Amino acid sequence: LNFVLIQGRGFHFDMLDALPGMFPIIEPTLACKIAHKLVDVCRCLQVSSPCIRYAASNACKAVAEQVQAELSVCRASAKDEQIPCQLLILDRSVDMAATLVHEYTYEAIVYDLLDGGVLDIDQNLVSLPGPPAREVLLSEADSLWEEMKHMHLQDAKRLVDSKVEEVRGQSAAHQDASQMSTSDLLDMLRRSPEQRDTMDRLLLHLTLIDSIFSRLGAEHLTQGVGLLEQDIACGIDSSGKDVKATNLQGHLTKVFSELESVLPSETKLRILMLYFACMANISEVVRQKLIEMAKLDPEDERVLMAMLRTKLMEVP
Repeated sequence: LNFVLIQGRGFHFDMLDALPGMFPIIEPTLACKIAHKLVDVCRCLQVSSPCIRYAASNACKAVAEQVQAELSVCRASAKDEQIPCQLLILDRSVDMAATLVHEYTYEAIVYDLLDGGVLDIDQNLVSLPGPPAREVLLSEADSLWEEMKHMHLQDAKRLVDSKVEEVRGQSAAHQDASQMSTSDLLDMLRRSPEQRDTMDRLLLHLTLIDSIFSRLGAEHLTQGVGLLEQDIACGIDSSGKDVKATNLQGHLTKVFSELESVLPSETKLRILMLYFACMANISEVVRQKLIEMAKLDPEDERVLMAMLRTKLMEVP
C-alpha cells in the first residue's frame, strides 16, 4: 500500500517533512506525490469518480487538480455503477492551533505524550514493566481501549481504577489481597490462564495512565503551562472572560523565566508556536523577544524558523 492505515477508519502518508514544502506555495513535485497517494486510497475503496471539493488555497487546489487528472485516466475501465462519494481536501491552515494544543481525551493524549517512551506508535506496542518485561499490542481488539479512547483522561482513570477495585474485591479470598499493591495483585492473578488476558489489559492501561500523569507533571501541564495554552487556544480564560494578548504575553514570559531550567525545549516550542498561531498583529520585536526568552534547543529553533517561513502562523 502507498499509505499507512490507522486502526479501522484512518490513514496517513508517512510524510513527516511535507509541511514546509506545502506553504506558502506548494512544490509541484510534492503536490503530485500527495495526489498519487490519494488516488491509491480511492482505488483501494473502488472509487474512480468522486466529487472532489477543496478549500480555497493554492495547496488544496493543486492537489485536487492532480487527483482529478490521475483518476480520469482509470475511469474508462471502472464500472458504471458506483456509490456516490465526495473527496474533501483541506490543508493545515484551517486549524493550525489544533495540532499544537494538548488534547486530554485518552487516545489522543496517549499518542501525544507517550510515543517514544512506553509506546512504539509505529507498531502500537506498549512496553510493560516486569518481571518479566514484555510488550502488549494496543489495538481495537482491546474492548477496554475501545470503551475509553474518547473519554477524558480523568474519566478513563476512574474507570480503570474501578475495574481494579472489582478485581481486588473478587480476589478477597487470597491472603492479604487487600494489602497488595495493584501491580502485584494483577501479576499474581495473571498467572491463572483464564485471567491472563484480562489482567494484561488492566496492567496495560494502568501503565499508560501512570506514564501520562508522569509526563503531565514533568511538562507542568497540570499547572501553569496547561492552563496557559488553553487560554491561548480558546481566547477565554477558565472563568469565561476574554483574554488579552498583552496578558497572555506576560504569562508566557513568566513561564519561560520561572520554568527555564525544568521545562523541556519541545514544550516551550509548542506553546510558542501556539501563541504565534493564535495571536494577531504580533510585532517582530515582541516575536524575537519571546524566542530569545524561550531559549530553545538548536533543533527546536530550526523547527520554529521553518514553521515561520511557511506563514501558517500569521493570523489575519
